[in-house]
Amino acid sequence: MSRCGFCGTRGHNRQTCPDIRQRIKEDPNGYYAQREEQKQTRRKRNSRPRLCSYCKNSGHNKKTCTTLTHDRYQQTKKNKDFGKIFIQACKVYGFGPGALMELMKPEDLPPNQDNYKMDRLRQSWKKHGPLAMVIGFEEKYLNADLASDRGYLGSREQVVKLRFPNGKTVRCHLPIEFKDVAHQSQGCCYGYWKIGCSVETGRLEKIFSPEWKTGKMGVEYQLGLENGY
Repeated sequence: MSRCGFCGTRGHNRQTCPDIRQRIKEDPNGYYAQREEQKQTRRKRNSRPRLCSYCKNSGHNKKTCTTLTHDRYQQTKKNKDFGKIFIQACKVYGFGPGALMELMKPEDLPPNQDNYKMDRLRQSWKKHGPLAMVIGFEEKYLNADLASDRGYLGSREQVVKLRFPNGKTVRCHLPIEFKDVAHQSQGCCYGYWKIGCSVETGRLEKIFSPEWKTGKMGVEYQLGLENGY
C-alpha cells in the first residue's frame, strides 16, 4: 500500500489526506486552502463540455464537424463554378499570360474621380509606363469571393500577376472587362486597368493547378481555418 505524499501515512494519498483537510479547516485563507480552491476551479473548468472550434457546438470536434463538412462542400462548389465562368470570360476577352494590361489615361476616366485615385494613376504612368504583361494568377484568391458579398476584400482583389517593361513585378486586380464576373472587386469595377492586347487562350485551363480547377484552392482560408499571405 502506498504512502501519502504529505504525511507519510499509509491508506490514503495526498488528495484525501486528513492532515491537509485539517489545515484547510484551521486556516481557510491559507496556502493549502488556496491550492484546494484552485484544484476545484480546474475540475469545474475541465468538466464543461468541449466545444467544436469551428461551429462552437458541443458533442464533437472540428475533425468530425458536419457543419464544416457542409461548408467545405458548398465553398468548393462555389469556387469551381466561379472558375468555369472566369475561364470562359478569359477566352472571350483573350486574357491570360502574355496578354497586355493597359493603364487608362487620366483624361479617359469618368468624371468626379477622387484626387487620390488620379494621383495614383499619374504616378503609375510616370514610374512604370502604361503597359504591363500578365505573367500569371494568384490562385489562392482567384475564387468565388470576388463575386460574393463577403465584405471588404483588400489585397485579395489582387489576383493578376504583372511584369512591367522595367522588370518590376506586381499583383493587381482584374481589368475592368471582368466587372460582371468579379462584381465584388472594387478595383476591377472602378479601377483603371483594361486589356491592352489579347492573346490566344484556347489552352488556358492547362496553366491552372488541379486544386484550383476543382475549387479546393483557398477553401481553408475562406472558412477561416488558416491565415492568408
